[in-house]
Amino acid sequence: MTLEKDTKVRKTIVIHEEVGALLDSFAAQQKFNKSDLIEIAILDLIEKHR
Repeated sequence: MTLEKDTKVRKTIVIHEEVGALLDSFAAQQKFNKSDLIEIAILDLIEKHR
């Protein structure tokens, strides 16, 4: 999966504290941008449930 480098929009999300900690840890370990990880996860979820 590739992400477009087009215009981005800022969204605020509210997630469980433990999920946030997992995201922070995973992003740091893999050296990924958290916004990119969330975008990929959302796209994957939508694609699976269409």
